[in-house]
Amino acid sequence: MLCSAPLDIREKYVIENDRYAARKIVLDGLGSLPAIEKVEEMINIELLGTDLKLQAMPQPNSGIKLPIAPLIKNAPVDSTSKSKEKRGEIVNKLIEHYRQNENKEG
Repeated sequence: MLCSAPLDIREKYVIENDRYAARKIVLDGLGSLPAIEKVEEMINIELLGTDLKLQAMPQPNSGIKLPIAPLIKNAPVDSTSKSKEKRGEIVNKLIEHYRQNENKEG
């Protein structure tokens, strides 16, 4: 639903949350009604988040040595019972590690 004037927030909420027959989106405060291409772009932004950009995170500094790294190295990731047991053992080792080191800094 397009509206050139701003719509009261409560009215907009009621319209958008009435899901009978179809989902409704209110694009208000437009000033003038945009071209169909602009409407399609606005709907894609609203529904699909097409305006969002994915940013690659920098790789962690490989120089940092984690004290738990030897405990979790080569942990199996499949769903076999043997792998689940191995992960259980790893979790128990991690719990024990943190119990022994909970009051240490760094």
